[in-house]
Amino acid sequence: MEYNFTYREKDKGFQVILSYKDNVGRWKQKSKQGFKTKREAKNAGDKLLEEVKANAPVYIDNSIDSITFGEFTEMYLNNIKRNIAYNTLRNYRQAIKAFSDLETLKLINITHNDIVVIFNSLNYKASTANMYLAKIKNIFKKAVSPYKLLIEDPSVEITPRKINGPQKINALTRERLNFILERVKTRNNNVYIICCIAAFSGLRLGEIMGLKWSDINFVNGTITVERQLTRDANNSILIKPLKTNNSYRTVPAPIILLEILKNYRQASALHISGLIFWNINYLTPVNILRGLNENVNIHLFRHTYATTLLANGVDIKTVAALIGDTVATVSKTYIHYNDDMRKNASRAISQIFLQ
Repeated sequence: MEYNFTYREKDKGFQVILSYKDNVGRWKQKSKQGFKTKREAKNAGDKLLEEVKANAPVYIDNSIDSITFGEFTEMYLNNIKRNIAYNTLRNYRQAIKAFSDLETLKLINITHNDIVVIFNSLNYKASTANMYLAKIKNIFKKAVSPYKLLIEDPSVEITPRKINGPQKINALTRERLNFILERVKTRNNNVYIICCIAAFSGLRLGEIMGLKWSDINFVNGTITVERQLTRDANNSILIKPLKTNNSYRTVPAPIILLEILKNYRQASALHISGLIFWNINYLTPVNILRGLNENVNIHLFRHTYATTLLANGVDIKTVAALIGDTVATVSKTYIHYNDDMRKNASRAISQIFLQ
């Protein structure tokens, strides 16, 4: 803000006059008087300036007030793409596509109602629509600060859609799990090993792809998770640290998995990197599972692992530690009343009321 102070004697005291430019470039003045000394007038002037700055609207440069939503989103994504994962960038682009009616509108002209109308018309399930809304809201938030292209955020107080009941992901039964694994094995043995690790140790795909043979302790029967393979915004494959401290863990490997891994190591060529799956494309497991037409993905094996432990009496805190998640996430995502839990509850109730 451009401003200056003028001090003068008036009525046997001192007066301070603050001259400043408002948000459209017009000069304005505010003054106070009746101070015994010039120092008091200066202190009063500083407080006057603070009040003006606090109440003044943010000045927006006229040279950028015509930028469209589409132009800003491209600029914003280009600035952040080096620091976000490929899937995050993809989600942003999908959200922008879902709100494509905003693309040609001037950013400063977009209203709260414009966003609400589009959001209410989205033909997606609630969780997907809410995810898109969250991305759009973050874009507008950044347009306010740090980009300072907007004075106010038009997306505030837009309420996400209500999701009725917990989002249930059906875990695989033991018979169905074995059936799927056998089908995968006939398609691609490498992917079969990856699916077995997910099913019998609960690791995420990126964590599995980042495993080295040195992470497998065949003596103690454990797998140590300390890195992940991931895609950056340019779809390049990178070895990166895990996202959270909870993700760093050592998990027990059941005998069935250890035997599978022993046989795989004997039949596989070792690589200088030490990576177990050094010669497998990151997307191969995704494509193989999709090609089965069985409505399964790699995360379903992890979910089955977690729900199987819970159904057999393993406490939530331990399950959270084993899968590298928080207790809150396990409670929200993985717990639902499945058939095994129902049978166990039925047996427990019968025993309780027999006493």
